[in-house]
Amino acid sequence: MQMMSALAPLSHVLHACLARSGRYLRLHDVEDVVQATLLAVWSKLRQFDGRASLLQWAVGFGKLELRKAICARRRVPLRWAGAEIAAAQPDPCAIDHEVVALQLAELPAVERSALTMKVLEELTFVEAAERMGESAGTVKTRYYRALSRLRARCDPHRHG
Repeated sequence: MQMMSALAPLSHVLHACLARSGRYLRLHDVEDVVQATLLAVWSKLRQFDGRASLLQWAVGFGKLELRKAICARRRVPLRWAGAEIAAAQPDPCAIDHEVVALQLAELPAVERSALTMKVLEELTFVEAAERMGESAGTVKTRYYRALSRLRARCDPHRHG
């Protein structure tokens, strides 16, 4: 049961990783990636050594599964560009999307749901409210509260 709660945010984190990549998959394709990731984690669980959190470890599997799904959708062979990525100089002004994704996973579930429905699924507040069984005002409050928490966690020196 503890493992399932630790991996509960996996779908949200993988959605954020996909958004960061600039690539697009259909919602059901991403859910297939989540399922493939969970199967990979389960099959390799004996190798988990605790050097990272279970969620961070699972995200590594998830990123590979996302790359496979993107390549399969485009019908091109999978090429891992690790050397090019390692050689690239990081942009000091860039947002660290992995940090944001992990911080997103730390949000209360209702706030995380409101934020992901609005940003990743591009639902209106009314549509998200219908799905959550809440009023649009409640969803809007949870969305802005989640944004505020993310800003504070990702940039503690930011004021305003």
